[in-house]
Amino acid sequence: MDEFFGAGILFLSERENSVLSGFHPKLNRWSGFGGKRHEDELAIHTAVREVTEEIFGIYSLKDDCLTEMCTLITDNPRNEGGYFLFVESIKTLFKMAEVLRKNDYISEYYLEIPNTLDMLFNRRASKEEMEITRLEYFLLKDLQDRRGSLTQEFYEDIQGLSFLSSYEYAEELLILEKLLEDLDT
Repeated sequence: MDEFFGAGILFLSERENSVLSGFHPKLNRWSGFGGKRHEDELAIHTAVREVTEEIFGIYSLKDDCLTEMCTLITDNPRNEGGYFLFVESIKTLFKMAEVLRKNDYISEYYLEIPNTLDMLFNRRASKEEMEITRLEYFLLKDLQDRRGSLTQEFYEDIQGLSFLSSYEYAEELLILEKLLEDLDT
């Protein structure tokens, strides 16, 4: 794999119409999940480690657990100038959480490692030292409207999604189909 300085993962909703974001209080912006490479890590290791730290507050993974979590990543990453970005379904995040539960990891941010969206969003502790305090989905169609509240890197990562323009077209088709159905009734 090419040289890189960091890696991360974008998590999309099952319908691929929303992206998971985290609020970064020091930047006062919403961002994705990822960060800088440690020593001789592979990009996938960096991405999984960063997600585990930022979402679950788990800062030390055993090698076998890290390896198992890496096998869940299905996407081939884009190399954005030395930053590797994986794009995964939210289901992958919950599979990663299952690996953590199975290996008896304890989260600093949750009383129990979340296995539903409700738990992920609404049962998260808020601690002053957290890099990411809140989690939220936002609709991809609202990307332009939310631009000012996103980190520049996160905005560019989302904008780089290859299906984004086809998604917007598909949304317009769904609206048109709904209008036609309403006219028929």
